[in-house]
Amino acid sequence: CFFIARFESGKIAAATVAVGGTTKYVESCPRTAQAMVKAAPDEDTAISRVLQVFQNELIDLGLNEEDDLTRKEYRLLASRNCLLKFYLYANGEGGDESLERPVGGKGLQEFSINLESLPVTAPVTKVGARLQASGEAIYTHDVASVTDPRSTLHGALVFAQEPGKILASIDYSKARRMGMVEHVDARDLKHSKYIKDGDEKLFLEVGDAVPSVGFPVALVLFKNEEDATKIAAAVDVKYNSSGSSSREPQLPPVYNLVDAMKLKRIVAGVDEVASIHKGDVKCGLANSPLRLSGMTSTGGQKHLYFETQSAVCRVGEGGEVEMRSSTQNLSGTQTLVAKLLGIGNSKVVVKQKRAGGGYGGKISRSYQVSGSAAVAAMKTGRTVAVVNDRGMDLQLIGGREPQIIEYDIGFDEQGKIHAVNFLIHCESGSTLDGSLGDLAMSILWMDHVYSVDNFLCQGILYKTNVSTNTSCRSPGNMQSNFVYEDLVHRIANKIGKSVREVQELNFYQAGDVLPFEKDGTSLGDLGGEVNLQRCWRELWTKAKVEEKQRAVDEFNKANSLKKRGIANMPVKYGISGSGYKQQTRVLVYEDGTVRVGTSGAEIGQGLATKVVQCCSLRLGVDMAKIEVHESDTGNNTVNNGVTGGSATSEVCCQAALNACDVLLRRLKECAGYEGPGGSVSFEDAVSTAVDTGVSLSADGWSNPSCASEFQYFVWVATCAVVELDVLSGEVVVLSADIQYDCGEQLNADIDVGQIEGGFVMGLGYFLSEKVVFDKENGMLKSAGTWEYKPPGMLDVPAEFNVRLLRNVANNAKGNVLRSKAVGEPPMVSSASVWLAVRDAIVQAGGSMDLACPATIDERLLAVTKSK
Repeated sequence: CFFIARFESGKIAAATVAVGGTTKYVESCPRTAQAMVKAAPDEDTAISRVLQVFQNELIDLGLNEEDDLTRKEYRLLASRNCLLKFYLYANGEGGDESLERPVGGKGLQEFSINLESLPVTAPVTKVGARLQASGEAIYTHDVASVTDPRSTLHGALVFAQEPGKILASIDYSKARRMGMVEHVDARDLKHSKYIKDGDEKLFLEVGDAVPSVGFPVALVLFKNEEDATKIAAAVDVKYNSSGSSSREPQLPPVYNLVDAMKLKRIVAGVDEVASIHKGDVKCGLANSPLRLSGMTSTGGQKHLYFETQSAVCRVGEGGEVEMRSSTQNLSGTQTLVAKLLGIGNSKVVVKQKRAGGGYGGKISRSYQVSGSAAVAAMKTGRTVAVVNDRGMDLQLIGGREPQIIEYDIGFDEQGKIHAVNFLIHCESGSTLDGSLGDLAMSILWMDHVYSVDNFLCQGILYKTNVSTNTSCRSPGNMQSNFVYEDLVHRIANKIGKSVREVQELNFYQAGDVLPFEKDGTSLGDLGGEVNLQRCWRELWTKAKVEEKQRAVDEFNKANSLKKRGIANMPVKYGISGSGYKQQTRVLVYEDGTVRVGTSGAEIGQGLATKVVQCCSLRLGVDMAKIEVHESDTGNNTVNNGVTGGSATSEVCCQAALNACDVLLRRLKECAGYEGPGGSVSFEDAVSTAVDTGVSLSADGWSNPSCASEFQYFVWVATCAVVELDVLSGEVVVLSADIQYDCGEQLNADIDVGQIEGGFVMGLGYFLSEKVVFDKENGMLKSAGTWEYKPPGMLDVPAEFNVRLLRNVANNAKGNVLRSKAVGEPPMVSSASVWLAVRDAIVQAGGSMDLACPATIDERLLAVTKSK
């Protein structure tokens, strides 16, 4: 809003008022300006009349019309409050003070290193970091322009647009007139039509029901990338009216979880989904003196990785297929391409040097671009590149699953929790993909950090007609841990005790029994390695939490237009290497230099760097002499698992150590090499091995398993402080302190960076990233950064402190150099900021009922609600 006023004798003699942002165009408000001239700026009744005139004029301008992106109540209230701020300023009562967040900020990174393990544990710069910073690093998108620019065809996917209808025809006539070189669609799929176990097709066929907006029906090919998307838009896709498909019964489309629950669009019920239990929940609830029950909703989240889904494919001599894909799943991509083309896996080589982020969105959702590129390359005999633009990528790829969690929790006057019953309703989108596993993660992690004698958590999975959801960093447990922690805060509010008292009263202790899965499998044994209390204790002392709390209280007493909030959150995050299958190949050359290649995908998490560090430690070779070979299913990636779940780096490092051990045995036998510090140098031992014909190529394999669900637990404690403008809903994160149990970290710089990055990504989920679909057809409306708001520079905490526990080690069976994982646990701890925002809202007299994500409109409206 824009206000200009000229004062004469203490009164407004002339005024100009305009609004924008909340309206489609910038609009003037002459009636309001006229009313301001007639009203004394220091009379409450006069100001109230002006505010009413302003509101009526805003309504006439359309601010009370429905809008999926922002709530109409917010648009009216925010505009009205801007005028109120003007009057406060005019009367010398504030109103001109905006929230301050310095551009720079400050913080610390605290850790210890093990001198006997160097370069492991040290803050080593990530391999390739300088290439990335300079723009020299090659990504999948760059490959075509570098290797085969003239003959490469560029593909763009054609999307279905009308869910609930039947695909009737695809007309390429206009696209051909525009210069389309070729197209591929379902008719070109001679061997397999599916990319996911019969649940999801690569392309819809004529006669298929359209599952969602953005489901691919074809791929068009053109000579340049820029025009391929325009040609895809020119393809004329026609539909028949909704009804019964010849292949499957067709139901009216639904575009949100609430409607799916009402219509019972269940694809996996309670009996088909993992569950955990302990004790007698029904009896425990009945005997609890106090109870809270209800339901909480959590939103979705887009991955918004740096590099969109990309694939470049060419067919070489003898029909061998070379695929470069920005994927987290090289072996899976290899198998997919082989099935689609009807050839053996051995004729498909998938390569990747690095991917520009993934966060779970490239485990299986990369299959559309890689599959379509492969079919097109085989059909045309030319190199084909398929690279989604950002809007297309957001529409095609789902994200974190929205959930609605029902709860019934019993406790006593002291805050001791006696029984908990959770039922998680989860939205998979138009196909299952990985949502069943993500829902299982919600359930298996649901016990959080609290020991309860009677516990039950179950889940139900639903289909809707929106883009398929999939794993997103900390899948499932991000939502469930947040909801449980919110309930602990509500319990404290209900009984009038501090949140800290309730938290500590219910914390897990060493020896406590975890819930069990429905088949009787244990979730894991806490054993003696419960660093929760230490993390928590050190957070309160090192972050000076009590001092922060006093400062927040003093600020709130002195300010009415701004309020601060503070929250402290513990996290228990289970990690298991079970199910991972990773390989590392180590080659030693005659000059003593080394080359390593691993099956894990380098997606920015520093996996390759940690592998190099481990090889350097074990072989006794300087890191500068070790080069990283790209991941390659024709060389060092055979029948491997996906990269994800935080543990891939550890598993690849163990595979590297295993390969190095093979080489060390050979060098000892032939040259007496005892490792670093021995009488024989590594270079001399290598020279002897080469002269005597000893192989210096070795493969390491790691496929860990554990008897229980979790191998070990990561413990985290976080304190967040925020400041809220009660008239606008704007928020600044003043500080965040994270105390993290990383065992003996593999790389201090990378691991602290992962903690910081995960926390900030979580800020987006909890405060700004709202996924919005059109209510009429399920089209994604938040399909760009104008509508979808990931965190920016000024959203990072102004003071950001990360402290790794000192002098601790992961002693769990199967540990990798005593380290612990870092990719996902910090995401969960970012819920502390949401809790701090809610605290600030309550301090302003608002409600404890706050949406997730707590976007600016939700925050402002929550301030106006009574407690």
